[in-house]
Amino acid sequence: MSYQKEWLLLEANDEVDEMEHRDPSEEYQFYRAVADGDVNAVRHNCELGRFREGEGVGQLSRDPVLNLKYHFVITTAMVTRLCGQHGMELEQAFRLSDFYIQKLDDLHTADEVCALHDEMVMDFTKKMRKNLRSDTTGTTEKRIRNSPRCTAGAVSLERVPGKRDHSTSRMSFSACSLSAGR
Repeated sequence: MSYQKEWLLLEANDEVDEMEHRDPSEEYQFYRAVADGDVNAVRHNCELGRFREGEGVGQLSRDPVLNLKYHFVITTAMVTRLCGQHGMELEQAFRLSDFYIQKLDDLHTADEVCALHDEMVMDFTKKMRKNLRSDTTGTTEKRIRNSPRCTAGAVSLERVPGKRDHSTSRMSFSACSLSAGR
């Protein structure tokens, strides 16, 4: 049987209709808390055990440990990209992601996967907090440079409203387009 036909049979099954996924905004809030370096919010989420809760997250594998591992990889990938967009050096984010995902190979219980998840998100969060606090100007520049809306060009202070009294020197980083989709 083809995957397409198998999907049609599964979709027709009434039990599938009963499963509802969480609102994605909850996930995005969590990812954003990590990228913002909000240690308290991320720690609170970990203490609540939200990662382990199976309600509303979907079943990616019939094996409960493998299911958590798949969700771990998804979470790590999302956190990595969002942290990269918010100032973490992309190579550092990808190396950190690879490090934690490879650690899954040695884990065999749900408790171990959950503990690694909590350690991973707290590590990213603390690095983002340190990054945001240590270099405000550099971080702003990195955020702008790594933004998906970033376009080549320089920003002139003479074009910034309310800044006419400052010098007209140009900023040395790329400017983000504010036009599309905001």
